[in-house]
Amino acid sequence: MLLLSQTINEHGQAMSPYMAIDQLRALESVMAARGWPVIGSLYKASKLHKWKDVPAAQLHQWAQEDLAQYRANSLNLRLSDHKVIALDCDFNDPELMRAFCDGAESVLSLSPEQIYTCAGKKGGKLFFRFLGGTGRHKPPRLPALTGYTKGHAGDSDYKQELELKTDLSTVAGFHSVTKSGDVVLYTAYSKYPYIVHAKPEDLATITSADIMLLHSLFNRLLIERGFVDAQGGPIKRRAHSDLVRACAASVLSYTCRPDKNAQSLALCEYQLHMRPALVSLELFDACEAIDAVAYGAKVYDKRLEHDVSYLSGLYQAGDTKTLERLAGSFDTYLRRLWTKQQVREQI
Repeated sequence: MLLLSQTINEHGQAMSPYMAIDQLRALESVMAARGWPVIGSLYKASKLHKWKDVPAAQLHQWAQEDLAQYRANSLNLRLSDHKVIALDCDFNDPELMRAFCDGAESVLSLSPEQIYTCAGKKGGKLFFRFLGGTGRHKPPRLPALTGYTKGHAGDSDYKQELELKTDLSTVAGFHSVTKSGDVVLYTAYSKYPYIVHAKPEDLATITSADIMLLHSLFNRLLIERGFVDAQGGPIKRRAHSDLVRACAASVLSYTCRPDKNAQSLALCEYQLHMRPALVSLELFDACEAIDAVAYGAKVYDKRLEHDVSYLSGLYQAGDTKTLERLAGSFDTYLRRLWTKQQVREQI
């Protein structure tokens, strides 16, 4: 969080609100020249003009006029023009934010300088280009996950929420005013570069599969760190549970056959080929679920018991149709990972 009263310009001089607006006008011009469609806004609200289906040049003109007249004091990016998405990490807990960013670096195989960010009063936003476009390749509409500090269930001051933004995102200027009258400004988050200094093409690419992994990462962090839902109960692992079931079904669907030899062969192939891949994707829970269903191995993570019970029921009943349907979603997941890797190698 950056307060206006603490803000200085490049010459070390204290900035007044009017000086901040002047710098915001200059910044908007630079960002527009870099190819961003920029919308002048009042704090986070983009209600001064209709901004959908409006040429970027018109947005630029309006932003400059609204800033000059002090009708606007912040800048929004229209994300869809360049297939940009923003992971809005509305985290009250700074340690959770640090852990999520560290995990995102690992999951996406990116270095800190490749992840562009901004931050307001709490948490931050991570920006990427989505490797997809229309129809079935749109970013997945994941349900917003919310956790609360234990003992403060339902209290927005202790809320941790992850959302996926695909339309607008505020990145610069005035975020809000504190009770003491200080103005909170947008800035970069922690050790990462600021989104306002990037061109759209500078952003790292991300796929639906990556979004699923980040969704699972956040859910896992909420559970591991003892956060609760709005009623004070344990966080449910919806997205991660779906991924574990689909992954396990991709193996079990081949082994759920009357032919014992075919079953043994498929399991051997899983041991040789699938396990290293699942471990590299950090899908350790799927490995444990497969072993429990196919080999009767002990389930050490009690949170997996419901998934294992569900898969065991399908497996023992020989319900290949349901297993293959689940497996299909994991096959799609792997194809998207493969496509992304191919694109990166070409770049």
